[in-house]
Amino acid sequence: MSIADLAKDFTALCAQGAGDAAGEKYWADDVVSIEAMDGPMHELRGKAAVKGKSAWWFDNHTVHAVEVKGPYVNGDQFA
Repeated sequence: MSIADLAKDFTALCAQGAGDAAGEKYWADDVVSIEAMDGPMHELRGKAAVKGKSAWWFDNHTVHAVEVKGPYVNGDQFA
């Protein structure tokens, strides 16, 4: 699978509201999430920790809308 194909699939899953499925499918077991803020969730490692952070976020915030654009592929990376 090319990076462009992976990026398109990942982005499509996110656009469908399936961000958890995108993470499960594409995150490495040793995925790292880093936030600019200090505190207990500044840096989390591993799928379980990052999933827990996501669950905490949605349990504690109201999301009114989500818009997904892209993907924007650059070499072996995408946003």
